[in-house]
This record gives sequence, C-alpha cells and structure tokens, in this order.
Amino acid sequence: RTATIQLGFTMDDVYAIRKEVTQLERDVESKLSMYSNIADHVEEWSKNTDDLNPLRSLNEVDVIISKLTEANRRLGMSSASISIVQHHRSRLEDYGKEFRRIKSNVTEAWERVELTRGGKAFQQNPDSRNINMDHLIRERGNINSSISMANELFASVFLDFQLQFLLNFCLLHP
Repeated sequence: RTATIQLGFTMDDVYAIRKEVTQLERDVESKLSMYSNIADHVEEWSKNTDDLNPLRSLNEVDVIISKLTEANRRLGMSSASISIVQHHRSRLEDYGKEFRRIKSNVTEAWERVELTRGGKAFQQNPDSRNINMDHLIRERGNINSSISMANELFASVFLDFQLQFLLNFCLLHP
C-alpha cells in the first residue's frame, strides 16, 4: 500500500490527492449551483448585501478552481490511473466552462443594474451626473451617429440601385 508509484508518490499520497480533488470538486459544484441563479437576482442580491459587486463573491469559485487545477496537476504527476486523471480533468474543464458562463451572465446583469441605478440617480438629481453616466451618454451619441451614417449610406446605395434599375429597364424596353 505504501509502494512508490512515480516521482516519489506513494499510494497514500495518491489517495490523499484524490480525496483532495474530490472535496474541491464538491466545493466547486456547491458554489456554482449557489451562484448559477445570481444573474437572475442581481438586483435583489445587491439590495440585501453590503458587497456592492457580486463578481467579488464569484472570486472564491475562481480560487477553488485554481486549487483544483493544482491538485489535478499533482494527480496527473502521480499517474495513479490514466482514466481517473482524465475523468477529473474533464470535470475541471466542465467546471471552468460553467464558471465562465455564470460569470458572464452575472457581469451582464450587474452592468444592467448599474446602468439602471445611474439612470435613476440622474433622474432624481440631474446636476449630479457621474462619470459613468457621462461615458454612457457619449457612447450613446456615438452609436446614434453611427446609425445615422449607416442609414444615409444605405439610402444612397438604394437610390443608386433604383436609378441603375430604371436605366437598365429603359434601355431594354425603349
């Protein structure tokens, strides 16, 4: 049972690493399930907590995934069993994908909440515009300008197309 496997790892070391990996996987699963619904409830969440940004809370999942990555690396070095190592690496990849998806959803939801808050603050006191609102107003102006230019371009192209069509029609049917 205490035989050396590879790179000085004993069977007890391998079992300890597997136990650590399993515990970290459970921790990641519980944290991911806890945060999976946060995007739908960011506004309520932000009202019921002192933490102003839910992404700070998601950092604990990132830390656990980092620990799990390191534990998987050690498990792979022990070459306990190729199928076991592949299984745990596959689960780690799945957790990483799920975490990125949840983090993206929470980020988008948080940005919507922040935008709404900024709009409400501006409506309540128009003299107290913050830097984010100024940036959003400039960005909106740029977008409107781009849309206007695109509409003018499409109108011009469409007019050219109509003229070309009429000329071709008149030339073919004198």
